[in-house]
Amino acid sequence: MMMNTLLDRPYAQALWDYNQLKKPIRKADFIFVMCSYNLAVAEHAYILFRQKIADLVVLSGGVAHTDDLLITDWDDAEAIVFRDRLIEIGMNPAKIIIEDKATNCGENIQFTKALLQDRDPPLSTGVIVQKPYMERRAFATAEQQWPEINWFVTSPNMTYDQYIQDNDEERLINLLVGDTQRIIEYAKKGYQTPQEMPENVSEALDALIKKGYTKHLIKAE
Repeated sequence: MMMNTLLDRPYAQALWDYNQLKKPIRKADFIFVMCSYNLAVAEHAYILFRQKIADLVVLSGGVAHTDDLLITDWDDAEAIVFRDRLIEIGMNPAKIIIEDKATNCGENIQFTKALLQDRDPPLSTGVIVQKPYMERRAFATAEQQWPEINWFVTSPNMTYDQYIQDNDEERLINLLVGDTQRIIEYAKKGYQTPQEMPENVSEALDALIKKGYTKHLIKAE
């Protein structure tokens, strides 16, 4: 089926809006960065650090994607690339902890939890930093798999139109579709807390799948 991102944009906007929680954050024990292809996430974490939201930044991300839409052109693990970017813009490396093995959102949580579980005093609050369209899924995953932490979530402050200025729109729509589908399917598997989905979002998701935006879908059971 022929895709037209301009015509499909209203559906994509509905998914974009749904996946952004836009909740206030407050001072926490650590800033938890789920690394990816988008270095704007690292830069947002640095802004939070400068604002004294937390005195510790944890970067989680390995060599995660080599043959899908999330592929990078980096040889190093995502966390290493993010660390280098943070240091480049002024971050004190002593304030950074690296987790460089995770290959998906669940592993970001699991591996980081294992890395930090013996800290004294124990951590109790964390601010997740993600891409704008990954706020909801990141929060739902952390809430389910690391419930001992009181979580907040944030992302670079940008609109859909601003995001596609530097990111391919067809790829973004495929990613939005896949991540929104994962909110449904991973809750069924117990990986994430269930999230309410308004009817207009469900309709937008179905419409985009029918239009052929299926490159980031998982096989539903």
